Amino acid sequence: MRQRGRQKNVSFFAFTATPKNKTMELFGQEGPDGVYRPFSLYSMRQAIEEKFILDVLKNYTTYKVYFSLLKRIEDDPQYDKKKATFLLRSYADLHEHAIRKKAEVMIEHFNGQVRDRIGKQAKVMVVTRSRLHAVRFKQAFDAYLKLKGYPYQAHVAFSGEVTDPDSGLKFTEAGMNGFPDTQTAESFKEADVRFLIVANKFQTGFDQPLLHTMYVDKKLGGVNAVQTLSRLNRIHPEKDDTFVLDFANEVSEIQQAFQPYYTTTMLAEATDPNKLNDLKRIVEDYGLFGTQEVDAFAKVYFSKKGKQAQLQAILDPIADRYNERGADEQAQFRKHVGDYVRLYAFLSQVITFTSVTLEKFYQFTRHLLRKLAVPREELPVEITENINMDSYRIQLTSTGDVALLNEDGELQPIADLGTGRPRDEELITLSEIIKYINENYGADFTDADRVRYFAEDMRRRLDAQEGLQRALNPEINPSEETRKLAFETFFGDTLEDMIDANWDIYKKIKDDPNFGELFQTMMLKSFVAVLGRKSGLAGSMQ
Repeated sequence: MRQRGRQKNVSFFAFTATPKNKTMELFGQEGPDGVYRPFSLYSMRQAIEEKFILDVLKNYTTYKVYFSLLKRIEDDPQYDKKKATFLLRSYADLHEHAIRKKAEVMIEHFNGQVRDRIGKQAKVMVVTRSRLHAVRFKQAFDAYLKLKGYPYQAHVAFSGEVTDPDSGLKFTEAGMNGFPDTQTAESFKEADVRFLIVANKFQTGFDQPLLHTMYVDKKLGGVNAVQTLSRLNRIHPEKDDTFVLDFANEVSEIQQAFQPYYTTTMLAEATDPNKLNDLKRIVEDYGLFGTQEVDAFAKVYFSKKGKQAQLQAILDPIADRYNERGADEQAQFRKHVGDYVRLYAFLSQVITFTSVTLEKFYQFTRHLLRKLAVPREELPVEITENINMDSYRIQLTSTGDVALLNEDGELQPIADLGTGRPRDEELITLSEIIKYINENYGADFTDADRVRYFAEDMRRRLDAQEGLQRALNPEINPSEETRKLAFETFFGDTLEDMIDANWDIYKKIKDDPNFGELFQTMMLKSFVAVLGRKSGLAGSMQ
């Protein structure tokens, strides 16, 4: 314990722009008022004023996504409201239409407003919320860049291997980029590589002065928000501003994240070490082990002759007793054990403890925690098979500077560790869940909005059919009448496949001849126009 504590002949220094509460308590200087302050400071505000970094909050635009869902089955099964809401929001975020529309907004914004910045060298980072999102955004970017004929490339960065649950295909960063992932950062320097799509990678520590714009499609908060957006703040001789387009965060959330780091960052007070004794007592009250087992473990652990097998023989019966408890009690116990381990590990760096009892308990619980099974949370994934997207809209909500106050930022000590009691399930019907989703994440969608979405979905399905593209090519099929008949066949088959997509619109197309003919004509013109742009052909049917 004495060896782990502070040593008179050793000094530690932390250099950081975003100190956490633990960092301030460990490295800061405690004043007479009990407040911890940095021993030296060069603030974000001063760095911006002296032009060593750029203000990344100067041009900040937010968009809000609205969507509505509909039930596609007659039954009305019940699901846990929180789990179902999480899955349905994920369904909407990962929906092909949502990814494609956001990719179009990003690319067109870049092409219209960003590409000529920094001497026509400006680059963009796209921050996604998961590795699967990164994979699908990469696919959407590649497809849209090819469709429009833009001379840019998009590379992707994520760790490990990702399996797309819809296709079953596996993806890696190296496989999607076409070169080893060790070369991703270097490849981003190439002139035609303008987009870097990331999932956690490169959100911290990445230094690229040509990075001008960031498209954010991920919830950011606290230190993570500051570190991520600060990838833009590097200066360059031809760089005089930055731009952020955010689909996921409110301006107030970003302001709240940056404010503590704008001038002086302080820690209000130190962590109360008495929390350790409180946690120790809570863990012991579960009755899964006693003092004798802790002492027996310590006797083996701190002995030079102690063996792993002896330690496991002490811990295994406790793990068995843990497995006999209910899931709720297991979750509470596991949380409290973890809280004790983390808090002791931190406080032992700040305080030289003299209590051998706390040290024994730390080593015992640290090893016990590894043996506590964590049950995998069961999510009702089948719920996504019972719904369809009804409407979808991306709408500008704000644009301008995010203003910060010229005042000191104050961090709070490690928060109250809480009870760890799991939340009770709230079972409601699927129709009630969809109503809740549409009321909270939807907008005042009109029938025109729904028809427009249905048409975009159909156009995408038709576009994927190579046989139709050949049938409508005037060089292959010169007869306009034959081309129209071919389209009518493909249109009818595709419409039948979409019977579950939106029953009301499907029925209107089938039952109202005037509307059905108008809709089919509109789809034909739209599809031929896209085909013409792709091939350079312009058939008379346009």
